Amino acid sequence: MPVYEVFAEDEYAVDWFTTGLRDSPVLVDVGAHIGCFALAFASARPTAQVHCYEPTPSTGSYLRRNVDRNGLADRVTVHHEAVSAASGTLVMADNGTGSGHNGVLHLGEPGAAEIEVPSVGFDDVVRRAGGEVDVLKMDAEGAEYDVVLRASGAVWQQVRRVVMEYHALAGHDFDEIRDVLADAGLELVRRDRYTEGLGLAWFSRDPLPPSR
Repeated sequence: MPVYEVFAEDEYAVDWFTTGLRDSPVLVDVGAHIGCFALAFASARPTAQVHCYEPTPSTGSYLRRNVDRNGLADRVTVHHEAVSAASGTLVMADNGTGSGHNGVLHLGEPGAAEIEVPSVGFDDVVRRAGGEVDVLKMDAEGAEYDVVLRASGAVWQQVRRVVMEYHALAGHDFDEIRDVLADAGLELVRRDRYTEGLGLAWFSRDPLPPSR
């Protein structure tokens, strides 16, 4: 499904959302899965530097293989860690190799194994990327609320654009994310709603042309 969504449907509208970036942009991909978005971005931007974060060990092995087989290991760095507000460990669900339902959102679901993975704080993620992130892509299966709401407000000043899938998580709603990012100068420029509490949202601190 992610292969189809990224390469056939262009779900993330990569060309539109990367309009006007500097010549060698930096992408941070949180919840990189098997690498579809990272590979699409790196292919479209031949001088881009990419940092991928995928904590599920089995899925992460596919990510690393795809990076290597596409000859992108010199520009795409794979981190086998979850991203959260602070460094430590994270308990998450693992529904199997390549599953799109690996994450905190799916804990307790039938058939899901519970695993503990290392996590890194978002401030450190931005620091590792050189302190300036052109695009942050996030599909963290519910962990997006922890990252956005609990990371330091100052770190968002170092991010130029954000595209994220947001999920229905008890006690939270999308407006919280929108308000925190707006306070940091990242304005909502597009939002695709899938179901109640689930959708894809794009934020930018600079103007973009009209989306498709």
